[in-house]
Amino acid sequence: MKQTITAIVESALKKLGPSWGLDHIPEIGIEIPRNESHGDVAVTVAMGLTKVLKKPPREIAEELLNEINALPGPFEKIEIAGPGFINFTFNRDFFLEQLEMLLVENHSSIGTNIGSGRKVQIEFVSA
Repeated sequence: MKQTITAIVESALKKLGPSWGLDHIPEIGIEIPRNESHGDVAVTVAMGLTKVLKKPPREIAEELLNEINALPGPFEKIEIAGPGFINFTFNRDFFLEQLEMLLVENHSSIGTNIGSGRKVQIEFVSA
């Protein structure tokens, strides 16, 4: 999920970068919102660009959102919240594809790592 969001936001930033005068793509902060109504993932990059662009973060988020909406993506909803968070809600098909990929291609990643390769000594003492 993080890779999908990062790629889409980076693509939008690359398009807007020249008009904004950006010489590099900034780090894209991604958070999991505490409140489920705020989507599956929140991006904070607009707030990080306020000093560089000398614009309010919400205005930056709106410009980014316009570019992001023009790109294909597995989203049910993308919206701006608060001071400039961009909240992404993935569609159901995206989660089904991710689950299928885990089950078919890399089932070991959903298992446990009990012990993590360390030796354990178990003793039984009868008193």
